Amino acid sequence: STVALSLAAKRNSPEGRLRTVDIRDVNDESKRPWETAQSPASPSSLIRSLGTENIVEFQVGTALEQLTSGDSQRFDLIFLDGDHSAEAVYREIPLALKKLNDGGVIILHDFYPNGKPLWTGQSPIVGPWCAVARFEKELAPFRILPLGAMPWQTKLGSHVTSLALVTRF
Repeated sequence: STVALSLAAKRNSPEGRLRTVDIRDVNDESKRPWETAQSPASPSSLIRSLGTENIVEFQVGTALEQLTSGDSQRFDLIFLDGDHSAEAVYREIPLALKKLNDGGVIILHDFYPNGKPLWTGQSPIVGPWCAVARFEKELAPFRILPLGAMPWQTKLGSHVTSLALVTRF
């Protein structure tokens, strides 16, 4: 995700910056977590090879730590893909909304509408959907737009994605 977002920022927003906050150090040379994702190199190495190292800042922590840090920076895009528990997502979305610039969006990963699987034989991750369902009962001032089918191939040879946009009304 960081590689794709850094390329998009480089192409579309010369002043753009990308701060990535991961629960673990994705560039840890001793643990080499990128290998479990079958990546040929660490995210920071890939970023350097693409010439986007001046755009990307890697941090280790949780979304909640970042969103409550007191940092006054605002964002055009926030991608929530860390702790997928209902309680964490329920806390993250309002905090992220406060950090968005006008017209900004949140991308929510692993959103399974109605808590149902998107791929045959794959169990859904229900935390994000449960948090959103709770917000809907509370009439929260934002909407969720599941991306659904994509024009390119995604997971398991399908065109389906579990990504959803969160936007203010």
